[in-house]
Amino acid sequence: MSASAWWARRALASYPPSFMERYGDELRALVEDSGADGAMVVDLFAGAARQWIRGPRACAAGGEPARRRVQASVSMVWVAWCAGFLVSAAVNRWLLDPRPAHVATGVAGLLAVAGWAAAAGCVVAFVAALPILASVVRASRRSRDQGRGWAVWRPLVLLAVLLGLDVSGAGVLALWRTAYPAQPPAEAFPAGFGAATLAWAVSMLATLIVAGLAPVEVIRRARPDARALRPAGYLALPLGILLAVTAAATAGAVVLLAVSGEFGAFDVTVAALVVGVAAGAAAVALASASRGMPSVARPAA
Repeated sequence: MSASAWWARRALASYPPSFMERYGDELRALVEDSGADGAMVVDLFAGAARQWIRGPRACAAGGEPARRRVQASVSMVWVAWCAGFLVSAAVNRWLLDPRPAHVATGVAGLLAVAGWAAAAGCVVAFVAALPILASVVRASRRSRDQGRGWAVWRPLVLLAVLLGLDVSGAGVLALWRTAYPAQPPAEAFPAGFGAATLAWAVSMLATLIVAGLAPVEVIRRARPDARALRPAGYLALPLGILLAVTAAATAGAVVLLAVSGEFGAFDVTVAALVVGVAAGAAAVALASASRGMPSVARPAA
C-alpha cells in the first residue's frame, strides 16, 4: 500500500460516522477509482473537518440525529481547544524568555488575562469530560464482555507515550538549563541545547495533535448516550468563548510588543502566526458549538 493510499484511509476514517453511513461506500469507490494522491488526501481531510463542523442534521424530535450533532460539536470544540489554548504560553516563551529589560505597558496584563482564560477553559473542559468518561468506561466494560475490552481505549496509547516523552524531555531540558546564567546571551547556549529544545517543541506539537484527535476517536468508538454528552454540549460554547478571549488577549499583547520595536520582524511574525492559529481555532469552536446548541436541549428518543 502506498503512503498516499494509507493516508487516504486515515482521512476516510476521520469523517463523522453518520456521514460515512450515508455516503461512505460512494466516497470509498471514488477514492479507489480516482487513485489516492497528495491533493486528494488534503481534500479528504478538509472535507472531514467541514463535516465535523456542520455535523449531522438533527431532527425536531431529537433522538439519534440530535445525539450525533452534539457529539460532532463536542468533538470539534475539543480539537479546536487543543489547537489554541497554549497560545499565550507559546508567545510568552517565544518573546519574553529571557525577559527583556523593557516590556511595553499592558503586555503583562494581557498575557495574564489570556493565561487565566486558558486555565478556566481547562477547568470547564475537565468538568465537561467527566460524564463522557463515565460513559466510555461503561462502553469499555460492555466491549470487555465481548472480548474487546481495550478496543475503546486503544487510540489513547500513542497519546500516553508522547506525554511520557514530553515530560521526560522537559525535565532533561530544565536540568540542562540550570547550567547557564539566568539571562545569558543567545550565543551562550551550545548548538546541542538548541537542537534538543527544537526536538522537544516538535514533540509537543505532535502531542497536541494527538491529544485533539485521540479522545475524538475514543468517543466515536464508545458512542456515549445523549445524557452523557449534554453537559459537554452546554459547556462547548463557554469553552469556545474562553478560547476566543485567550486568542484576543494574546493578540493584543503581540501588537503592543510589535509596536514597541524591541523585537525583530521574524520573532513578531512567528508570534502572529501562532495567534492566527488560535484565532482560527476559536472561530471554529464558536461556530461548531453554536450549531450544536439547539440539539443539546432536545430530549433523547
